[in-house]
Amino acid sequence: MGRKSLVQTYKESDKTQLLWESVNPIVQAGLLQETDEFIDEMTSTFGCHRDNLTATTLNTAKVTKAQLSKWLEEAVDLFTKQAEMIRDLQSVVDISKNEVISSQRDQIKMKDELLHCKNKQLKSIQAEIKSTVHDSVESEIRSFSSVVQSIPSPSSVPVDTANIKDAVRHAIVEEDRTRNVFIYGLEENNGEQICDTVSSLFEELGERPRVDACRIGKSGSVAVPRPVKVVLTSSTVARQILVKAKGLRRVERFKKVYVCPDRSADERQARKALVLVLKQRIATEPNLRHYIKNNQIFSEEKT
Repeated sequence: MGRKSLVQTYKESDKTQLLWESVNPIVQAGLLQETDEFIDEMTSTFGCHRDNLTATTLNTAKVTKAQLSKWLEEAVDLFTKQAEMIRDLQSVVDISKNEVISSQRDQIKMKDELLHCKNKQLKSIQAEIKSTVHDSVESEIRSFSSVVQSIPSPSSVPVDTANIKDAVRHAIVEEDRTRNVFIYGLEENNGEQICDTVSSLFEELGERPRVDACRIGKSGSVAVPRPVKVVLTSSTVARQILVKAKGLRRVERFKKVYVCPDRSADERQARKALVLVLKQRIATEPNLRHYIKNNQIFSEEKT
């Protein structure tokens, strides 16, 4: 099979069977069979194995000059066909390389087009958002302006600076309080390192925050431990600890310890009244489980 026919066969073949389409023409041309027959004829003549076809074996009186000439002619023909087939295969390899390069270029072009399309869509979305935000801001400004115009002038409304200061101070205190928790029932010892003890307690809950802790109240009998005020780094950390605090019931040395939020005086008073009601419920309805949640008392069947 000539070079043109092999290359043409490759071009027209299924590219998923590249290897077979490249090698199959060699089989179809009978080149392998022809080579085997040539070698078999020589080994049969000399009565030896293929590995023993050496110059010594060929230099015997069994073969005539005419026979050697015939073999030489056949060998040259085989070599010529093999050389042609090698060139054909090289052409196939070159074509394959070019197709791979072309495919890669197509992929790069498609990626560029896709990126351009995405950028265009993004700019469109940004423009739409900008327009929407602009319209919304203008609307809010107009609304705010109408409200401001409806407010009496400062000269007609007296400003109570004391009330403003109290409101600001209250807001600051409330913000600080959200970072705090109180611990009740934590054993108190002389010379204790309270921060280390609190850190150990929080580790039982899977938390390792930076803490600043101190006992609240005058030092008295250690039989009734004073509550511990703990200042944490953020309100988020405080909430995480409060959510996990019920897990202390499963820890032997902390099972009588309670972690509570930092409540204001009014909140503490309301909580105290709620606890009194809870105790009354427990006394009058011992067959139910009573508990406080979201500043309300709930009762349910015991399991």
